[in-house]
Amino acid sequence: MEGVGFDGHHVLDLVQKHHPDVVLMDVEMPKMDGIEATRQIKERFPNLGVIMLTNFRHDTWLKEALEAGADGFLTKDAPRADLSAAIKRVAKGGRFMSTKPLNMLIANYEDPNFIPDPKYTAGKQALSPAERDVWQEVLKGKGNAQIAKTLHSQESTIKTHMTSIMQKFQVRFRAELLVFSAKNGAIHG
Repeated sequence: MEGVGFDGHHVLDLVQKHHPDVVLMDVEMPKMDGIEATRQIKERFPNLGVIMLTNFRHDTWLKEALEAGADGFLTKDAPRADLSAAIKRVAKGGRFMSTKPLNMLIANYEDPNFIPDPKYTAGKQALSPAERDVWQEVLKGKGNAQIAKTLHSQESTIKTHMTSIMQKFQVRFRAELLVFSAKNGAIHG
């Protein structure tokens, strides 16, 4: 552990000074909350893993954290094994979400009358077979290096596919792609 920040500004200073592999970020902090601090960290250090921790009082935090670029999301009462697994996975470029927020994300979008966003349908149909394979691995929470290994490809090829996938779905960030895909039923198949 490199340090403990007591507000978002302090966390940014510590990240700048110590260059950690992973940041455990509380959502609720004074002066600058964890979501804004995550957004700023990801702008400055896009490859730095950020795991959000919360008591989960507001369900909007999950969506906001993912849109800010968080790589993981845990409740503070998550088992210690989840914290360990999250740190290991995020340090390797992957994603992690503990059970409670994942179930909530799914529940928010389970609606028998649900109709997917036309941008989602068009984006999914526009994917090449290789892009579809990459997208499916992203939905499993894998980072580019893990996807390259799984698909027996070069990481640069995966990055090229990711750029194309995000353009086709009209999203800017990987986390936004995950949220958009989940909203539109990708988690169910």
